[in-house]
Amino acid sequence: VDLVCSWEVLEHVQDPAKLFYQINRLLKPGGIAFHEYNPFFAINGGHSWCTLDFLWGHVLLKDREFEKYLARFRPPEMNEALNFYNKSLNRMTMGELERVSAEEGLNTLGLIPWTEKEHLELLTASIFRQAKENYPSITAQDLSSPFVWVVQTKS
Repeated sequence: VDLVCSWEVLEHVQDPAKLFYQINRLLKPGGIAFHEYNPFFAINGGHSWCTLDFLWGHVLLKDREFEKYLARFRPPEMNEALNFYNKSLNRMTMGELERVSAEEGLNTLGLIPWTEKEHLELLTASIFRQAKENYPSITAQDLSSPFVWVVQTKS
């Protein structure tokens, strides 16, 4: 095919390498893939089920802490939220996206994060440090970009 497009799909794919392999397989030489996605690490990256009542809560809590939080504060929706957290949101940084797609034969022509100034202003050194403890490869851009455009071509 000449074009592959996705909107708000990449953050839900549990095996991104397999997805990028299939996109590469489907694209004609010179074909383009375009994705818009809402990364897990963004302030709103927990989506509805995993957005907590404190900034970047879904990133700052370790898995077991997240489960305890749900049990204490949101017991009626705990099972659905945990299922979504564990099975419907990958933890792929922008850097990992570029690396994995390159390993599967896609050349990233553009990775365009839509960084929000207000999110940068809310991102404290303490939040960044705690997030890095849980996810060492994240960047401030991962945390402050509620959506990202990705443009790729077959290598």
